[in-house]
Amino acid sequence: MNAEADATPDMLRVSMDAKATVKMGPVARGGKGRVAVTAADHDFRPEATVTPVGLFLPQIDELFIYHVTSKVTSDCLVDRLEQWWDAQKARFAPITTLVLNLDNGPASHSHRTQFMGRLVAFVQRERVSVRLAYYPPYHSKYNPIERCWGILEGHWNGALLDSLEAVCGFTASMTWKGLHPVVELVTTAYATGVKLTKEAMGAVEAQVTRLPFGLTHAGLWLGLAGHGRVAAYLPNADDVHGTIALFDERAGALRASYAVPVSPAGADAARDRLYLDDAGTIRALRLRDGAPVASAPGTGPLALRSARGLLAFVRDAAVVLAAGGSLRPLARIPLRGVRALAFTPDGATLLVGRRNSLTRIDVGRCGAA
Repeated sequence: MNAEADATPDMLRVSMDAKATVKMGPVARGGKGRVAVTAADHDFRPEATVTPVGLFLPQIDELFIYHVTSKVTSDCLVDRLEQWWDAQKARFAPITTLVLNLDNGPASHSHRTQFMGRLVAFVQRERVSVRLAYYPPYHSKYNPIERCWGILEGHWNGALLDSLEAVCGFTASMTWKGLHPVVELVTTAYATGVKLTKEAMGAVEAQVTRLPFGLTHAGLWLGLAGHGRVAAYLPNADDVHGTIALFDERAGALRASYAVPVSPAGADAARDRLYLDDAGTIRALRLRDGAPVASAPGTGPLALRSARGLLAFVRDAAVVLAAGGSLRPLARIPLRGVRALAFTPDGATLLVGRRNSLTRIDVGRCGAA
């Protein structure tokens, strides 16, 4: 969807998100500046807080930042979209569709009734289409606005943000690719918990077109699946059975899907493997098409270390270390009452959590390196 928006003259992509709330006061922020200042090393009680809400146009590198003194809600986000569009729409007269890059947060996901209701009202009033392009769970860092937040944090982390004037002033003096952002202060108070009735949301849904296999906040992102595709697990209503959906990495279109009998216990996209804990059997499937590869007796919990090609699971009061691709056992360590498994980041140690203890297993010494 992003590639389509960037290549289509009558579509405009807008990356939108809120930064972490900023605590104002004479508090050190961990950075350094050219001028020596005295600051507290703890923010015992902030004098006030402000939350930056940003809209970034990746195609032309323009940034708009609104400092919000209230809680950021669905109404707040749509108000910022309307505020930006009212000020800028004369420049974008040929635009008929806005593509919003969002992170699927609690105030902006597509099942938040107030958010969707406000967007539908915006569309009807402005005569412009809106497409919501969500980044999957744990991947919101790829939303372009996040790079702008990093520049802002580096710009002001050596300063004292002890007033709204200081916050707005430092924001206005930052640059993104040589351009200063447009900065505004928003002091409107927003109520939390606002939502539509089922009847009102039904009327909203009649105006909304949803993709048949859209990623939702309940989905599980599995990662790249080769051949320019990305994979996601979409649970059914029972949250037991579900579908593995394969999307085109660039265009976002659904390319293939297959059903799985249980929720995935793990996935190794680099090795094209999907793992299921299915009624006493660990099953390995090809992630790209669901074809069975191997199976072995065992149960969860599972731990996966892709770089070393290892999979850990439980079998008959023991922890089994197996080759991730074929499930061939490499080592067996007798341990009872296993409740959690995890590899350390370097993959050299397997952590085994039990009721009142934590056991460390040296992978190399047990012959599974």
